[in-house]
Amino acid sequence: TRTARPLIAASFADRDIDLNRVRLFVDRVEVTRQSRFDRDTIFYRPTTDLTTGTHQVQVIVTDRQGNRSEESWSFVVIRPYTTSAW
Repeated sequence: TRTARPLIAASFADRDIDLNRVRLFVDRVEVTRQSRFDRDTIFYRPTTDLTTGTHQVQVIVTDRQGNRSEESWSFVVIRPYTTSAW
């Protein structure tokens, strides 16, 4: 991504997810409390710039029956292009 504050989101296929038992981590730091929910999706946008390089995301969800699921992925922040004034 070319932005240092990308929108990070995860959607849940299981409609029986207990939203009180969803956890979102960015670079091993829990950001659940700084996130927002919209039915079956959690959204997080960093409040400070992420460093250039690779970043890890992990989401852990638990449904109302106690079944737990985890998913992890990574993304890369690259230096944004600069534009010169004409």
